[in-house]
Amino acid sequence: MPSIPSSDPAPARYLWLVAGLGALFLAVFSWWGVARRDHFASIPLDGDTAWYRNYGDRVTREIQDRDILYHDIGHSIDEARRADIIFLGHSMLLWGLQHDVIDAFARRHGLRIYNLASAGDGSGEFLRLVVKRWDLHPRLWIINADDHAANFFNVSLDDFGASGKSSAISVVKYGRVRGFLNVVGRNLRWRLEDKILALAPEGWLKPLFPGPGLAVWRSATDGNWYLDRVPAFVQPNNADIKVTRSQDCHTDPGEVARARHYLDDIGGATVLMLAPYHEFCPQRVRELAAALDVEALIPPDAQYSSADGGGHLDKRGAIAFTGFLLGALEQTAAFKALAAAPSPNAP
Repeated sequence: MPSIPSSDPAPARYLWLVAGLGALFLAVFSWWGVARRDHFASIPLDGDTAWYRNYGDRVTREIQDRDILYHDIGHSIDEARRADIIFLGHSMLLWGLQHDVIDAFARRHGLRIYNLASAGDGSGEFLRLVVKRWDLHPRLWIINADDHAANFFNVSLDDFGASGKSSAISVVKYGRVRGFLNVVGRNLRWRLEDKILALAPEGWLKPLFPGPGLAVWRSATDGNWYLDRVPAFVQPNNADIKVTRSQDCHTDPGEVARARHYLDDIGGATVLMLAPYHEFCPQRVRELAAALDVEALIPPDAQYSSADGGGHLDKRGAIAFTGFLLGALEQTAAFKALAAAPSPNAP
């Protein structure tokens, strides 16, 4: 005998209540996780959601932005698409370009500038993959054409900055869903670590968290790093860089060929640059720029203060170097041509 449908409205009301509570939970969860942050559960800088915590080294060294950039998580790639100028390089540009100096320069010229540098990636191959994957086409590329610890124009993924799931070599092998889950997992783990360390007596948990515990944020809006909570960066008495390399250094046909292929592949106007560091040698970059028929931005010497003995600039050095670099950029034919035409994405 077939069952007779119940006329009792209670089950239906219960289902609607559950559905309503579920929808409310999802709405609140989404608002907390996404709407008020660059991406889900990201850790803002003093409430400024344009910045996200990008680096963790309490247990093992992890860099968040490889997943952010390669898998287009948050707003970073959208902002890079709108940029008139994009910087390419590794950590020397993240330590060496002072974000507020660049912001003032960009506002003065009505331009958008994005720092796409990837810390630890000695070569530019990872960045080339990001550029091609998301079809980035700024009006001008500025490339730090250094060759330490790997040549920027190497075709291999030379990652010296991170290991495991956050290494460039790993990140390019999996899809966006896994990339998103990796980013969420890091954010939640870092948040949990913050809570645990805040509650524990100072020093008690050092065996569990033996790393330096440096706090570094990255701007989704312009790609620059915020390093003011790294003690060595803000130390006022750091020594100047001591150059350890012979100044008799040259490019070679192989490097020229690789660089030409790189520039042809990403397309658009390019200027080369060289940030000061202990392996500083302008001759090679000048020869490379001449062979590629592009301009080069190179300081007359490497006498800038360093946070780590010559590998990266400190805040004082970064302010001075950024000022030099942007002043020299204004004098280039490439920048004058760019500035003569209105920016389609003027801020």
